[in-house]
Amino acid sequence: MPTIQVTLSPEELVQIVDQMPADELADFTARVLAVQARRTVAALAATEDKTLRALYAAQLPPEQQARLRSLGQKLEVEDALSANEQQELQALSEQAEQLNAERMKKVTELAALWGKPLPAVMHQLGLWRGYGE
Repeated sequence: MPTIQVTLSPEELVQIVDQMPADELADFTARVLAVQARRTVAALAATEDKTLRALYAAQLPPEQQARLRSLGQKLEVEDALSANEQQELQALSEQAEQLNAERMKKVTELAALWGKPLPAVMHQLGLWRGYGE
């Protein structure tokens, strides 16, 4: 059987659907909802993947994390840093704070996508540090 391609506007399609018998309309509606569900799942999966990648990318590189930790420990033990070390600590701390804010934004987006409370998502991702416990 040859295939004929026809382009219809949404209004024309609705007019055709309006003329369908009830049983055909129910079947058609179920099929349209299945298409919508597949697209929604695909879109959510893509959004979820993008958000997770951004979440894990928003962190200091390991060498900068180690340096930040080292400077913090030195300040705690010696109660003093050189002027250069103070500037470096300040810059790394600000950078880490900005990245943490970005990570929290992404975790919040995931919580909305997954329909879960923020603490539950943080636990699931291993980001919960026992705050308030």
